Amino acid sequence: MQQLRRFSKFWDLVGNSGNFVESTRLILSHAGSPFDSFLTLSDAIFEREGKSHGISLQRLSEHVFEFLVTVCELPRDESASAIWQDYTRNGRHDRPAFLRGFDLSHPNKPEENQSAGPKRQARHAGQS
Repeated sequence: MQQLRRFSKFWDLVGNSGNFVESTRLILSHAGSPFDSFLTLSDAIFEREGKSHGISLQRLSEHVFEFLVTVCELPRDESASAIWQDYTRNGRHDRPAFLRGFDLSHPNKPEENQSAGPKRQARHAGQS
């Protein structure tokens, strides 16, 4: 029964939160049933954390990344890209330490250090 409660809690944190849209798609498309795949993820997170509450978004993202790479056997770059898309979906710009070694630039998003001023100044910077 505890395992199902943890599954439910992690489903809320990962599957229902809207913070892991790309990652959830990859997790659920892993070999076997979507339920078994997510149950494996929830068990792995609980095993590492020893709890199902009070886990920061960065730490949860790292666990999902590790799962995609080790259990789903996805390439590290593909997994990092999915996590980064999810992590920045709601405007976050701080890059978690576990993602710092990856090239995660998006063609439709400006680079992190390109915007030197406020939006209004950036809009007019190209006009001469």
